[in-house]
Order: sequence, then C-alpha cells, then structure tokens
Amino acid sequence: VANNLGIINKPAFDIAAACSGFIYLLSLAKALIESKTYRNILIIGAEKLSSILDMQDRSTCVLFGDGAGAAIISATEDKNLSILDVQCASNGQYQDLLMTPGCGSRNPANIEVINERLQFMKMKGNEVFKIAVKTLTKDVIEILKKNHLSKDEIDFFIPHQANFRIISAVGETLGFSSEKVALTVQKYGNTSAASIPMAINDLYESGKIKQGSRLLLDAFGGGLTWGSAILTFNGKSV
Repeated sequence: VANNLGIINKPAFDIAAACSGFIYLLSLAKALIESKTYRNILIIGAEKLSSILDMQDRSTCVLFGDGAGAAIISATEDKNLSILDVQCASNGQYQDLLMTPGCGSRNPANIEVINERLQFMKMKGNEVFKIAVKTLTKDVIEILKKNHLSKDEIDFFIPHQANFRIISAVGETLGFSSEKVALTVQKYGNTSAASIPMAINDLYESGKIKQGSRLLLDAFGGGLTWGSAILTFNGKSV
C-alpha cells in the first residue's frame, strides 16, 4: 500500500488483532502522536476474509465479507478535537472460539492440513455471541465511566459490525436508541477490522456524522481481542 501511494522512507507495518484491529491502530496512532514521534499517521483496516472462508460451513460463510477503510490521524492543539481515550485488551484463553487453525506456524500448509480444511476460519458461534455481548457492554460502561461521560453525551455508537444480534443486544443493554447505533452489517457483512471505518464513512456520506460529532467505537474479535475508543470526528470522507 505504501509503495502504491508513493510513500517511501517512512515506517509501514501490519498488525493482527482481527476485528479489533482498527481500535488497536487508533491506540498506536494516539501514542505515537502524543509522544511527538509523528504528526500524521495513515491507518487502514482491510480484510479479504473470502480467502479463508469455507463455503461448506454455513455458520461462517454467510456472515463475513471483504472490505477496507482508512483514516488519517493528525496532531492537534485543540483537546476538543483529539482522541479522548482508547482502551484495548485480549484473552487468549478463548482463542479456539474464533480462529483459523491451519497454514500458520503451528500447522504449516501441507496435504493433511488441507484435507482437514484447517486453512479455513472456524467459529463456535453461540459461545462467541455470549462473550461478545458481555465484553462489549462492560467495555463501553468502563470507558464512559473512566471519562466521566454518559451515553447521552455520545452522538453515535459505532460497534464492530459482527452480526445484527450482537449489535442489537449490546445497543439495547447500554440504552442507546436505534438512531444512534451504526448498522451496516446488512450491506457489507462482517468485514472484521474494516467494519468500523466503513461504518463511519457510511454515516458521514449519509450526512449524519458531521465535524464535531462525538463517536464511541467498540470492537470484539478473534484472539480473543476487544477494545473501545471515544473520539471527535474532525475530517472529511473521500
């Protein structure tokens, strides 16, 4: 990507945090800018999940999609326009609930791995649903309390677009009205790390998000990883 954009002699690297990737990148960008290491950072959430979907597994192949979303995070002297807070976490005890078991360092690609279809994503849907709803809800409550904010001070709640049931359950538990909850999974599917920036762009293009809108982001994904962020939108979609 950096080469295609003509960006040279600058750091370019990839991180793997599944559906929480965009939140993790926000955390990195915030730290690098606040430390005065850099002033402008391009972050991208991109997924080609079709490469690891098993079309014989209806519990996964109908849910996930390919997509990409990008944002530029820049330094500002105006605290009202800054990223207020980002928090990230993980728990590897639940790694087997959502993973691709084959074609990595533990199970390199070979005929046995291919025959067992381990190169494809595996998910234990019911278990993931229960943990996701509980974790996402708890994470939002924590970050709002930490920053002395109420849900009424949030203009839009933009959760990772995992599936409609999870989004609805979390939104209802937290007390957000449907008008404040971003919903794009019906259009694009679950695009993992791309879903939050894609949802922000959808809201912006529809005229709902404007400069100064306060956004609450929340994500949960394989690993298991999760994270949330509170920020003020101050840019233009392209």
